[in-house]
Amino acid sequence: GYGPAWSLLGDMERQQNPDSAEKAYTRSLELNPGNFDDRLKRALLRIQAHQAEQAADDIAVISKLAPQHPGVQFAQGLLHLQKNELDEAKSSLELSVRDGNSFPFALYYLAAIHAEQGNSEQAESYISKFLAIAPDNVAGRTLAATLALRAGDFERAEKLVRPVVATNGEDVAALNLLATALLFQGKTDEGLD
Repeated sequence: GYGPAWSLLGDMERQQNPDSAEKAYTRSLELNPGNFDDRLKRALLRIQAHQAEQAADDIAVISKLAPQHPGVQFAQGLLHLQKNELDEAKSSLELSVRDGNSFPFALYYLAAIHAEQGNSEQAESYISKFLAIAPDNVAGRTLAATLALRAGDFERAEKLVRPVVATNGEDVAALNLLATALLFQGKTDEGLD
């Protein structure tokens, strides 16, 4: 019957056991329905679990409490992204990073959206900001390498993707990026390998 304990349990379970985390946050919210943080965390877990309706319900509650909160905007952006509503996702995610980087993955998603829409300059700007915060993030390095390849900067693409391949030599996308970067630099034998 102690809400903060349920909240703490949710935080502890979030990475390894999202279903248990959602149940813990739900119990916390039964005890304290106005807990903004737990409702936001539950919304994000529900988005991750592709439970769009339930996530939208949580977002509706917290958006009434704090409509301009970066977390609300981030959650709305992810929900739009899941529905492939790229322009709406972009608007919400841009609002989530307007006053800082409380949600650094918003930068990654913005880079991906801009890359998808062919806005290379904006994509490059957002992925650079993301990598400044999370330099070892595999998805970020892979996207940055892809953008570098598109721009014809093969040496930079190689530098970005090499650590990804070193960490996981089975990552086919990273291997293809590295091979392409090497081949375009004339490093044919290494690229073919």
